[in-house]
Amino acid sequence: MSYKSLLTYTAHGGQWERRLEHSLDLATALDAHLTVLAFAFAVDLPPYTVADPVGAVLVHPDDTAREDADAHAREIGERIARAGVRGDAEPVVCARPALPRELGDRAKFADLVVLDRPYGEGAAPSEADALEGALFDGDAPVLICPDGFDARNLAGPALIAWNGSREALRAVRRSIPLLRRATSIEIDIYDPPAYQPDPGERMATMLARQGLDVEVSLQRRGGDSTAEAMARRSMETGASLMVMGAYSHSWFREWVLGGVTREVLETVPLPILLSH
Repeated sequence: MSYKSLLTYTAHGGQWERRLEHSLDLATALDAHLTVLAFAFAVDLPPYTVADPVGAVLVHPDDTAREDADAHAREIGERIARAGVRGDAEPVVCARPALPRELGDRAKFADLVVLDRPYGEGAAPSEADALEGALFDGDAPVLICPDGFDARNLAGPALIAWNGSREALRAVRRSIPLLRRATSIEIDIYDPPAYQPDPGERMATMLARQGLDVEVSLQRRGGDSTAEAMARRSMETGASLMVMGAYSHSWFREWVLGGVTREVLETVPLPILLSH
């Protein structure tokens, strides 16, 4: 298995330069096709009339947004071509609240969605919506790229945050193309219950049979939160990638901005592969 179809998005008039550069960098490293959704957001207004030298003109706001999306897609397509990446830019017009659904519909057919951090200083307002759409509507794995992301640095130690959940299992299975690039893989289990005699051993065996260098590490949080303990371990190991499941219950969709997942995304300074 390899990632051959990458997906990301940009938005007319929004923040997208960093996200596009990260996606182009990853597409180059993986020799993958990159599709960029070039959004322009339509305003929910009725048609209106404006003055024109030859008379009144009826303006449809959706038509203006469509023109913006087409122009933006051409701009992004030129950027893709200049980078020497196989890819395309698709214009998308929708109301801003529909971004998760529109992105999710297309994420269903991508091997990996590439996004920037959804929280913190400099984060695009749409990034959390895009993350929700990719995970829930698209059922796609997502790679969250931090500032300064360099795809070449993925070839280093990788950490797996393992709790035995379905979400974590899916994240690991979907991350194997990136784990193959890792120099070593550590399966971290935080405060495992005493009644679990071999936490992580079956996962380690599964990955070892893929020819991967794996070990299990039992971690104690002490007085730290899980996210703080994960950030500390990433620093101790010099890790270049973290893999984890996102959200444990469907009703957490309403709380996509909260919980351990958000804290990890705010705290751990690594590329993070998420799956739901």
